[in-house]
Amino acid sequence: MFQNYLAGKEDFEAIEEGITAVWRKELNFIFQNKKLLQKVIVISFDAKRLYLWTKINLPKLEKLPTKLAGYHFYQINHQLEIKDEVQLGWRVGLVPEKMADYLPKNILIGNYQFPKISGSLLSPFIKSHQKVNAKGYRGDAYDTRESFLATIVHEFGHAYYDQHKLFWYSSKKENLTYLNTALKLYEGKKTKEVTSIRIPSYRNLSELFAFCTDYTTASLFWPNHKKDIDKANIEMIKWQIKEEKKRNLDIQDSALESWPGGHVMAMGIGKILLSQFPKTWPKKTLSVSPKISLR
Repeated sequence: MFQNYLAGKEDFEAIEEGITAVWRKELNFIFQNKKLLQKVIVISFDAKRLYLWTKINLPKLEKLPTKLAGYHFYQINHQLEIKDEVQLGWRVGLVPEKMADYLPKNILIGNYQFPKISGSLLSPFIKSHQKVNAKGYRGDAYDTRESFLATIVHEFGHAYYDQHKLFWYSSKKENLTYLNTALKLYEGKKTKEVTSIRIPSYRNLSELFAFCTDYTTASLFWPNHKKDIDKANIEMIKWQIKEEKKRNLDIQDSALESWPGGHVMAMGIGKILLSQFPKTWPKKTLSVSPKISLR
């Protein structure tokens, strides 16, 4: 459906508007550490090119004009096969994953050092969700321009949270420290003291933080999208309540775990957090720490 789609001005403007929203003062209580936002690289694609927005200077790439203060805007030719299903959304990391073959090696060191969010352009995103909604899909509030903007903010929420907490063993340096230390200990050799160990966080906490970021931003800037989220989430939660009543939790996961990536948990517990702690929910979610101090 989008095999030959090429980016237009409105696609770039939408992504830049989404990035701009992240830096607005109204979200300072969420994104308190701006240095973590500065590290995030935003990537999108069409049938022929990858598009990168970053505060990192990458002089070997072809540069395009941008109105985003402090950002560089680049394009890279590619020969990837872009499948329709990847047009549905954005994620932390690379989608499609093979775009890594075309990116500068210095930004592929790791998503912890150089957080990357990536996804489809405005028009393919909206049309893909409209197509899904036409089939009667439950709980899809992401078929509008506002929802596209909120999706970019949502992924910044993931990238921000994930720089505070591991959700996979993403630091190769730390991983090798643990493994080499364990090996020496097994071999009866002396080794340097390990002062702390970071264990990956419960992944759904990142989804919880991203949902609250998305919903808060919609409440502030995009009221129509907030209404769409409310309508979709009411339908989804009613369905999941019925599912939960039927589940045997001795042998099945809760409905809170049933939706990929913890989205049901996020929309449920997230709404409670936002209602009871509208300004302090970021601190409460970031305070959950799986770090083990060895001192």
